[in-house]
Amino acid sequence: MITSNILEVPETSDLVYAHGKTLTIRRGHEGRASDADKRIYRLMSVDGHQVWSGEVANELSVTFDHLQSGVYIINDGSISKKVVFK
Repeated sequence: MITSNILEVPETSDLVYAHGKTLTIRRGHEGRASDADKRIYRLMSVDGHQVWSGEVANELSVTFDHLQSGVYIINDGSISKKVVFK
């Protein structure tokens, strides 16, 4: 049996997840971000084409009904994560 305990999630961690074809990004910081704190995210197909980009200061949800279901990569310039649209 495998168990996992999450002891702490740093306040600076960004939460990025997909539900259906909706991508949600929640910036991990206390309080409201200023315009200077915005981060640019890029959504890429697995073949390397950019399909979306946008600035996120606090939280953003975007629905991508026009995209095919499958695996995509979200990148903020320093960290890349895999997201799956169903």
